[in-house]
Amino acid sequence: WREGEGLGRHGQGEVQPVPTRLKRDRTGLHVMGRESSTPLRVTHPATDVMGGPGDVAHWQGTKAERRTRKRLQRKRQAYIARCKELIIQRQLHDEAHGL
Repeated sequence: WREGEGLGRHGQGEVQPVPTRLKRDRTGLHVMGRESSTPLRVTHPATDVMGGPGDVAHWQGTKAERRTRKRLQRKRQAYIARCKELIIQRQLHDEAHGL
């Protein structure tokens, strides 16, 4: 692939990204009788498609999902810290009692 050329074998095909609409609700892709008023547009430059900020790997989720991830991460860190404390206490106890 070369910038400015299509993806086809002979350089034919779309050169620009396909316009899309950001979907924020939890309904299916096509719900009968509901048309979105959000216009279609290109949401990221072509240079961001592979490994940039527009890449799926960089997706952070909704605000609630981010909060949940942070809360669980804090709980895991607290659990690990407590386990380390208990290990140290056990080692000190064993040393004090010659075990």
